[in-house]
Amino acid sequence: MTGIDDFKAGIEDMIRRSDEEASHRKALHEEKAGKRNEMLLHFDRYADEIQEQVIAPRVTYLASKFSNSMKPLMREEFEYRHRIQLHFAHTEEFPCIADITFLIVHCDVREFLSVKFEHVILPAYVTPNYKFSDSIQVKMDSSSYPAVAQFAESCIETFLSGYLRTKAI
Repeated sequence: MTGIDDFKAGIEDMIRRSDEEASHRKALHEEKAGKRNEMLLHFDRYADEIQEQVIAPRVTYLASKFSNSMKPLMREEFEYRHRIQLHFAHTEEFPCIADITFLIVHCDVREFLSVKFEHVILPAYVTPNYKFSDSIQVKMDSSSYPAVAQFAESCIETFLSGYLRTKAI
């Protein structure tokens, strides 16, 4: 049997080790949180630039070509700010409703982001191979802007090919 002093020393040692481990875990957590915040700021900067410099001008131009399109909804209108949406109302000329949406999200792969595109045309007059959604992953730097521009243009053209089929004769 051990004496009370050995017992006390053992308890003190357990508490000290626990405090050291907790301090170490806290430091790791703070370091990870700092890196995560830094990564989110980096993402926000590039997502803002892609939205404002690459996607928004193309969506705004498309909206200007149709009197039945609403003003493109952008960051001020959504809780998630990296989103652009454009709605086309039903008219005699275009007897359908349509929406296009671009969404910019962070990828699981560090330093990359994903631009997602979706659209809906109701009723839909499209072929079986018609794509209603698409996405591209790009590196978070300005060298990816041409690829995003080409992707956005291709998505808008795909949408437009289906939308123009709805035009009344």
